[in-house]
Amino acid sequence: MLPEHVTLILLSATVPNTYEFASWVGRTKKKNIHVISTAKRPVPLEHYIWS
Repeated sequence: MLPEHVTLILLSATVPNTYEFASWVGRTKKKNIHVISTAKRPVPLEHYIWS
C-alpha cells in the first residue's frame, strides 16, 4: 500500500518529545524524517480519578 521508499510510519498520541524522537530515528536510520502533527483531538480527552 505504501511506496517502496517509505520504510517506517510511526503513530503516537503519547510521545511528548516528538521532534527529539524524530531526530533520533533520523540519525539512527540515516534518513530524513518528516513530522506531521495536529493539535486537533477527534475524541475528547477525559480524565478520571478512582480512589
